Amino acid sequence: MLNRPSKRFYEFDSFRIDLDERRLMRGSEPIPLTPKVFDMLVALVENNGHTLKKDELIDRVWAESFVEDGNLNRNISMLRKVLGEDSHAPRYIRTVPKLGYRFEADVREVVEQAEEISVEKVTKFHLAIGEDTQKQGWTKRMWAWTITVAAGVLILGLSSAWVLNRKSAHAAVVESRGTVNDEAYELYRRGRALWQDRSVGGLHNATLLLEQAIAREPNFALAHAALADAYAFDGSNWKKAESAANEAIRLDPNLGQPHATIGFIRTFWNWQPQEAEIHFKKAVALSPDYATAHQWYGINLAIRTLMGAALAEMQRAVELEPNSPAISADLCQMLYFARKYEAATEQCNNALEMDQNFFSAHEHLYNIYTARKMYNEAVDAYFRSSELNTTTPVDPTLHSNLRRDYEIGGIEAFWRTRIEMHKKPNQNLGFSLAKYHARLGETEEAIRWLMKARDGRDFEYIFFVADPAFENIGADPKYRELRQQFIDDRLL
Repeated sequence: MLNRPSKRFYEFDSFRIDLDERRLMRGSEPIPLTPKVFDMLVALVENNGHTLKKDELIDRVWAESFVEDGNLNRNISMLRKVLGEDSHAPRYIRTVPKLGYRFEADVREVVEQAEEISVEKVTKFHLAIGEDTQKQGWTKRMWAWTITVAAGVLILGLSSAWVLNRKSAHAAVVESRGTVNDEAYELYRRGRALWQDRSVGGLHNATLLLEQAIAREPNFALAHAALADAYAFDGSNWKKAESAANEAIRLDPNLGQPHATIGFIRTFWNWQPQEAEIHFKKAVALSPDYATAHQWYGINLAIRTLMGAALAEMQRAVELEPNSPAISADLCQMLYFARKYEAATEQCNNALEMDQNFFSAHEHLYNIYTARKMYNEAVDAYFRSSELNTTTPVDPTLHSNLRRDYEIGGIEAFWRTRIEMHKKPNQNLGFSLAKYHARLGETEEAIRWLMKARDGRDFEYIFFVADPAFENIGADPKYRELRQQFIDDRLL
């Protein structure tokens, strides 16, 4: 019998880690990994079921090198992407807040030796295979009898294991994906990805896909939660969002996502940010790895001028999803509200590195550069955001006139032309008009348009206390009266 060194593998779901070849396989398909991401995967898998602290993981993967948490987070994000992890319902890598990460899939440790393999032990997390069959000096007759009995036992054992594993695999799929309906799950996955885009077309298509997912699997809680998010961003459908969220909660009371959606609705549509906080806290408690809950909770806190807590929540969201342009852009806006303009500029540029066409990052840069009195950069950011704005597109001729007015009359001429462009029938743009008048020092007009924004329930009105654009009219008695009403209405 030919002897060869033993080989070790780790297996989970359809993945196999070849330790000798330093290779990850999904079935027969090799999956390319950077050396550090491979080392990180092995470290997590070898500590399966146990929380691996961040500093322990850094020591294991980077040895004596100095590495910041951001580098670790980026590699975790890359690994999740490779494994096809749904960040809204992680099935492999669980983030343990303020501590580290835990690998939660059942892992089998496989050892292959010589020409023979056998099952030595099966534990919750490990399956070790391998036996030196040449140790015994049995006679050929005894050996044949032993092989026959062992084969029967092994076949019986493997058959039982196959049935048990099939049942446990079924349960694992239901637990990690929320459904065993592959078609429904694929529709859900695509819908969630489009929702992340935040574009008008993306949200529309996301809604269609998620409605189809629910039609195929009515008890799919994650799909109901995702559809609630799609509705919540739609001015014509937002009133359907809470019903979808409550259905997700009914189907899975341990799901944090729909509680975050209700918090979003309470904040932006109902203007009840203090009540919304109850739902955000529940969302974070149930699903601490759900970045969007931290993101929306951070915005909620910023509206109420609790900037320290707001930035902490938003930073947590970025740590959980470092490659999300939407979360990164929202952190940029929070830094703008906190008057940290240089950091806000850098953060918006980080978001644009992920997606150079991400509309809101350009829009935030316009406000930030304006606050920094960097007007050339502000105007460039405005034109870029306007090009990307598919909701309220601007006539190219008006753009030409706007650029000409800026070149001739400077930023004040630009602002006045923007005011005229905003004064169109059936457009609820009171908040934007109030900002332009405030920047021009026209207090009466700024207050008048703020009141119109309030009465017309302008979506952005809820930001008016946090927004630095109104700083130079903050001492005006009418502004202070409006701000006090904001407080009396429990919006702060």
